Amino acid sequence: MTDPVENNLIENNPVIGQAPAREEPKTIDFLRHGQGEHQFDGGHSILDPCLTADGRDQASSWTKKMGIVGGRYDLILVSPLKRCIETALFAFGETRKPGGKKDRTLSRFVLCRHARERYWHDSEGNLSAPNHWDPEDNLEQFLTDLASREDAPLPRALEILHLNAADRGCLPGTGSVAEVRMEEGAPKDEASSVEALREELLARPEKRIAVVCHAGVMKYFCGFTSAQPDLENCELIQTEVKDGRIVPAGTAHAELTGAKPPLFTACRRRAPGGKRTR
Repeated sequence: MTDPVENNLIENNPVIGQAPAREEPKTIDFLRHGQGEHQFDGGHSILDPCLTADGRDQASSWTKKMGIVGGRYDLILVSPLKRCIETALFAFGETRKPGGKKDRTLSRFVLCRHARERYWHDSEGNLSAPNHWDPEDNLEQFLTDLASREDAPLPRALEILHLNAADRGCLPGTGSVAEVRMEEGAPKDEASSVEALREELLARPEKRIAVVCHAGVMKYFCGFTSAQPDLENCELIQTEVKDGRIVPAGTAHAELTGAKPPLFTACRRRAPGGKRTR
């Protein structure tokens, strides 16, 4: 016999008896920097190059096409090298609401040394920490110049440095701060630095994260093989977190529907515009 009390509950609470709504996974999009001066005309001797004109065009093309990847991020972690800072600002520094109004409050920019390539030594074999966190090393001036440039100024550049903040633009409570201050427990080599980035990404409470970084970092996370085409400048790879692992975007949905799990190669997105370069 049907319980009338149970019937009443179900009639007035249609959610009862249904499967709980599936929680959307945390997503992490890795974006490689645009073409740097070191990639153009044999300029590999430049230790911290800026973007070329083509690199700026590549990065800017993402601003107009953010609908391709969802459009908004809760947090954008940025390698502290200049080509990545410029890429982040050109790609994500200005977003627009559906009504067309500019909105500069949606995404938080944070410098993250774990996302850096060639962190431990420069081409001369010199240890490179902690140069790009020291205002005397011209990062402050670099960001100020970006914010006030005559051609396409990037006013959000000053947000990255947090000039008056004690954490100096780092994420409190994460490896970024420990690494900059050379505290106990900071990574001692390149492999442990990238692993620290993985731990940081998994621990962050934000649900939509972008990481503006380098080809080597992306290959580390996305299981690249020699058979796969090299990453292009400003190429983006979409991933998500499942069971404490960074996996191809769409993995959770595939498992829910019984579809074949996607590969990282299916999650690659070329820059929507600009010259194609590697």
